[in-house]
Amino acid sequence: SRSMQHGGQLDLYNGRQLTSFRPRHDPRKSLHDTIELLNLPRGMLASVSQTYSAVASRLYIVDNSLAMHLPEGHVAELLPSGEVQGRDASLWVEVKDFITYQATLGARNAMRTYVWLLNESSNANIPQKYALSKKGFDQKELDHFEDCLNSANPERRECPLASRLYNLMKCVAKE
Repeated sequence: SRSMQHGGQLDLYNGRQLTSFRPRHDPRKSLHDTIELLNLPRGMLASVSQTYSAVASRLYIVDNSLAMHLPEGHVAELLPSGEVQGRDASLWVEVKDFITYQATLGARNAMRTYVWLLNESSNANIPQKYALSKKGFDQKELDHFEDCLNSANPERRECPLASRLYNLMKCVAKE
């Protein structure tokens, strides 16, 4: 299952509330609380806990080219009735939902999260690189990050990584 956004705030994960979740001073206890929220089968808990504990930071490289406007994404919405409804969305909306959730999850569990947008924005106020949770949980930092992602409108025609991979494939094909 995935995160659900309602009014810009992260509300649920697997149907369980996260807004009341408060990070603890002990990252191991905070991590345990988060893993419990995932509602995983008992047999997976130890494995997931070990994996999360082994990760000190995470890096997400995000394509913010025009291709991200394609309507191939999917997000879940929390309706006022409490029901969860899936809807189609652009890839950009889906990746913003995912990255925002992952940054919040990392902040709540003392894991640094680095996010690099492949393309620079034409808006000078939107950074290309973000380093989140360097000093622990900071809701203002997370809100600013979400605002930047919401303002970052994919506008470049081609993903620079795609063109480099294409050139690499041409070189390899010649050999």
